[in-house]
Amino acid sequence: MDIWILPRKSSLRGLLPLDRYPSLPNLVATTMQHPPVDCQYFFFGSKKSVFVTRTAEKLTASGTPIGICDFQQSIHFLKPFRVFSKIVEIFLGAKNTLIYISKIKKAETAVIHSLSPHLFWLAPILKIRFRKVVAIAYGSDILRRKKALDPLLYFGAFFVDVFRATNTNVHDVAITNFPRLNKNSGIIRFGLSIFDEIDRAKIKGISEKEARLRLGLDPEKEIISLGYSATPGQRQIELIDLFSNIKNSNLSFIIPVQYGDEEVKKAIISLSKKTSGSVSFTPITDFYNEEKMALLRLATSVLINHSISDAFSGSVQETIYAGGGAIAGAWLPYKNMPGYGSAILTYENLNEIPALLSSQEYANWKVRIKNTAQANQAALHQASSWDAVLKDWQQLITS
Repeated sequence: MDIWILPRKSSLRGLLPLDRYPSLPNLVATTMQHPPVDCQYFFFGSKKSVFVTRTAEKLTASGTPIGICDFQQSIHFLKPFRVFSKIVEIFLGAKNTLIYISKIKKAETAVIHSLSPHLFWLAPILKIRFRKVVAIAYGSDILRRKKALDPLLYFGAFFVDVFRATNTNVHDVAITNFPRLNKNSGIIRFGLSIFDEIDRAKIKGISEKEARLRLGLDPEKEIISLGYSATPGQRQIELIDLFSNIKNSNLSFIIPVQYGDEEVKKAIISLSKKTSGSVSFTPITDFYNEEKMALLRLATSVLINHSISDAFSGSVQETIYAGGGAIAGAWLPYKNMPGYGSAILTYENLNEIPALLSSQEYANWKVRIKNTAQANQAALHQASSWDAVLKDWQQLITS
């Protein structure tokens, strides 16, 4: 790999109080990537995203090779200088993207993952080289965007040939605010590989209790997952506060914080240690592979999603597929998700949740979940398994 280094005499150095950061390097470095030989189709997004990497892997394995360019640059020691940091990151991202695409022999389709403000420079650059530019909205990128930056997205949309969103709600918000995206738009879903792992675990005879034992959780208690990532919008701390004084000793709470904001993660871990009473709060901090994540879904009785906004949540779908239930804010767009009304209950006010987990109410709900489990699993497989969505991805990219 090539490393681009800021020269020692660069004028940028005079702008940084490096005497305050003696341990920091005296350079700005960014990693250059090389496109795969003879590849025609490329994803532009974060290699840390399982949606980017897994989709590329599935398409490549099916005979449609995908290259990935991680265009977003993060210059950590510039973080205290937010505006200046963003300018440098955009400059380096654009520079590296131009170098990357200049090495591509045949550029057919470029797929931009997530509609960030980077679209304003990324889409025009890609349009120079690629026959078709596709943009995909995930959910929070549109629903929780900073509207002050909308002009950047509006400009970038003029260079997008095809637009896809992960569900109808996200799609409608996007095309309403950025009408240019509506000329060739639609819905596309990411396949959920965890479905396959859940199926394999069930074939092996791994029960709910066995999954809990393997993860070090109490096999005799109902495992309640508070959200699924340590992002501010998940509002997991509000859920911890809600249940910190609950008297139901049959419940045990887990808090997935493997992904998300580091400060939120630290706050959740600290708060979990301070809580007292008859219930326990266990932050899940380790990154799980797919096999272990399937065990977590099987071990989970209920996932509570108090998120400000969401798309067609993979975590909720996986929990329902494994045979569990979900409690979600009524404002979340789950009405078209298999299991809605049976395995998925909703609330308007946070204080309504404990009643849904009360003994008799919860027992009745568990019966409904069990009675509809097979039908919900079949419907979810048809909607979000890789078997169901792979052809849509192939057509989107190669047609």
